[in-house]
Amino acid sequence: MPRFNKQPIYDRKQVAASASQTLNFFKGFIGDTKLTTNMNNSGRIGNDQVFFADAISLHTEAGTPLGDVVKLLEYSFIDLKIASLPILECPLFCIPDNSGIMGAVATTQSSERLQSWANGKAPYLPLSLSDEKGRPMPIPIGSDDSIECQVIMAAGSAPSAAFYLWVFLHGVLTRK
Repeated sequence: MPRFNKQPIYDRKQVAASASQTLNFFKGFIGDTKLTTNMNNSGRIGNDQVFFADAISLHTEAGTPLGDVVKLLEYSFIDLKIASLPILECPLFCIPDNSGIMGAVATTQSSERLQSWANGKAPYLPLSLSDEKGRPMPIPIGSDDSIECQVIMAAGSAPSAAFYLWVFLHGVLTRK
C-alpha cells in the first residue's frame, strides 16, 4: 500500500570563495548525512518512489555574510531539468529562501532590513505543469527520471568565504 508524505527532497552543496563555479545538486553525495540530503540515489528518487514537485526554495547556512548571499543571488542562475526536460531556468534571485532571511544590510550610513530573498512573502517559488484545461498540476518525478539542478555563478561574483547552500524541491513523496 503506497504512503504519501508531504515533504521536500533536498541537497546541500558548498559555495566556494571563487568567482565562477557550477554547483550540481542532487548528485554525488555518497556517504552524506540527512542534514546534507535525503536522497539515496544520485540524480534519482529511488526504487518504488514517485515525487510530485510543486515548489522550489533555497537556504544558506546561518552566519553566511549577507554580502555573500547578495553576490550569490545577483550573479547566479539556476537550471532545473526533470527527465532531461527543462523545468526552470532563471536568475537565482527569483527563488526565495524557505525560512526567510532577517538581518541588516549596510546602505551608505543607514541600514535596512532584508526580509526575504524574493517574492516578498512567499516561502517558495511554485513549480507546475498544466493540464488540458490550463490548471496547474505538480511535476511527477518517477524512480527512473533524472533530476538535474545546477546553480551557475558568473565571473566577478566571488564570495568572501565558503558557505553551504541547500536546494529544496517541495511536494509529495510516495513510497511503497
